[in-house]
Order: sequence, then structure tokens, then C-alpha cells
Amino acid sequence: MDLEHLPTNMELWGSGMLPDFWRYQVESKIRDFDLGAAGISHENIACWLMVEVLRLGYPGSNQCALKTDRAISGEFGNGRSRKGYADRLGKKYYWTLLHRLLGVLADNVQPKPSYSGRKAGPAHLWSVDVRKADLTDVRDITPPRDYPDEVIQGPRYAFPDRTGDVKQWVRTDDFTPHGDCIVRTSNDGAEWVALSLSARDSDEPPGEATQWPVRPTRRAERLSGSDPAHIGLPPIRQSRVVLAGRS
Repeated sequence: MDLEHLPTNMELWGSGMLPDFWRYQVESKIRDFDLGAAGISHENIACWLMVEVLRLGYPGSNQCALKTDRAISGEFGNGRSRKGYADRLGKKYYWTLLHRLLGVLADNVQPKPSYSGRKAGPAHLWSVDVRKADLTDVRDITPPRDYPDEVIQGPRYAFPDRTGDVKQWVRTDDFTPHGDCIVRTSNDGAEWVALSLSARDSDEPPGEATQWPVRPTRRAERLSGSDPAHIGLPPIRQSRVVLAGRS
């Protein structure tokens, strides 16, 4: 099958082995639609994609896009054996059209149950499975954010003297309440809510390396039935909290 002005590197259908993009990307996404009931064949899908890529403008004026793709292939190699990762411009055209194709199918073709019997409903987000990046993730283009030190460090735990009764201290179970760990107040009075934060505390002086095995929490020791006094561990408190941004 020949489409006028379509370069051979953009062919998605033919008598030979079909390209990876068709076999691993397109076919895996369209299998969820009942194409047979709608009278649509895989060849129809491939032809639609190839015609649409020409309508979008590929291979470009004076074949500029095709020439760029040849330069990319010359630098990085072809297929799976390429030396570095670099999508051809033509591949980017097809990724764009794959998103458009899923939208057209979702509006006009009924979904087909999977092998497990699950069937996509009207509110199913078809494009999520084909996203190569989270379009809402703007961390790379936003300035870094500074947090007050007192919010990051959080409240310190008041450890008892080491000469005291360790077993009695374990039974006290007086760890900082979760609410105080999650909601923190900075010196200017602003409240911060934890989304993700790992916190650990110890009664050792700053910079002193422990000479003893470290275990998660004294609470874990008590629940497991171990005797900290016999193990010889220094008092250590470790917890995991979840900071959430400024309220």
C-alpha cells in the first residue's frame, strides 16, 4: 500500500513486519474498543493515522522534517540499537495522533470487556495510559521553594535520662501526637501541613555516631516483647509523617 508523499519510515501497514510503534503502542491501546462491532479493521486505523500525519504537515516543506529525522537517525542510530534516546519528529507526530485517535474511538466506539471482565465506563480517562509525562508536573519550570527550618525540623522529643528505668519509659508511650507532627506552625504564625516527611530523633549529641544497632522505635520493641534494657540500645525515636504545603 502506498500513500502519496508518505516516507517509508512512516509506514504503519504493509506486508512486512510492522513497526514497533504500531505493535507496542497503537495495538495495545485500541484492543480495548470493540472495533469489530463497529466495522473497523486495524488496517483502517493504520490508514487513518498515515493520512492524518500527512495532513498535519509531515514530511514538511522541502522535506525539512524528514531531513531532520535522518540527521537524528544518523547521530543516534535506528530502532532499539540506537546509541542515545531521541524520538524522531515523525514519531512525535504519531504520538499526537494516537491521543487524537483514542478520543475519536472513545466518542464513537463501545469499549470491549478485558480478559478479567472489566469494562471501561463513560468517565474513563483514556489518555492517561498514553501520557509520556505528567502535564501537570511543573516542578522543572517553577522556582524552588524554601521552607522554614522550624517546620522541617519539627518538635524535638524530650528523652529521659539514661540512668532511669528504660522499661518504664517504654511503657509510657508518650510519643508526640500525630496531629502535632502533621500540622506545624512556623515562627511567623503560619500553619504548614505535612505531605511527605521522614523524621528521626535520638538523645545522642549532634554529630555523635551510634555504636549500637538501630531499631525503628521503642514502641516496636515493647510490642515485640523484646527487653531494651537487655539489648543495650540507646534511646532512639524514629517516626514517619506525611508535610502538605502551606495552609
